Amino acid sequence: MNIEHLKLNKGSYFGERIDIDDVLSSCLKNAKKHGWKVEKIAINKGFEIIVLKHIVSGAAKNVYISSGIHGDEPAGPVSINKLLEKNQWPSDVNIYLLPCLNPTGCKLHTRENEDGVDLNRDYLNPTSKEVKAHTNWLEKQVDFDMSICVHEDWEAEGFYIYGSNKIIARKIIKEVEKVFPIEQNSADERLVKKGVVSASYKHKLPFWPEAFYLHIKKKSMNFTLETSSDYMLEDRVKAHMKAIETALGLL
Repeated sequence: MNIEHLKLNKGSYFGERIDIDDVLSSCLKNAKKHGWKVEKIAINKGFEIIVLKHIVSGAAKNVYISSGIHGDEPAGPVSINKLLEKNQWPSDVNIYLLPCLNPTGCKLHTRENEDGVDLNRDYLNPTSKEVKAHTNWLEKQVDFDMSICVHEDWEAEGFYIYGSNKIIARKIIKEVEKVFPIEQNSADERLVKKGVVSASYKHKLPFWPEAFYLHIKKKSMNFTLETSSDYMLEDRVKAHMKAIETALGLL
């Protein structure tokens, strides 16, 4: 594996940036080309959360995938766009896809939204306009068999997963390690064991990330994917694509 660890990130993310408007425009183009249904969740000031639905007649399972909740984690939205372009989805699964949950943060290249709120800490008692709109939309949707939240970690040295199902998480890691280094050390004060953090999803935290809401409220098996963002964007995208495709294949 010839992947360079850039060692650029010191105190925050210092890697490649994206134009989120261009990425979302491409997502819409690719989705419409392949017959996806497009919805838009209005927030305010002209910003919307785009929802793409791939509904298969007779499908018994439903999968939710989101990215872009942190504006300084660009590999997620790019990965989603690449998967839409590739268009190799399971033929028996409904897909609910949200390429960018934090459009203002992605424009500013900041973890938080334009109001300085970390959206991924706002799902227990929402205060932000984005999470209020998002959870209102989620309440109207079916429960999900699987949910995938696509993230990056500027401090990590490899790829890892927070997973509610260790067996599936380890299988995902086994495939990702073919294309990207796997995190072996601690992350977010939790022990990473060969790329897997066992997520408990308990109610003890004073806040909920998106994954907690999806697991508890929408009854979904959840996987939060984390690439180290201290590698080339192209390599990080490959890791996320491999992880998502593997997870879908294991459902």
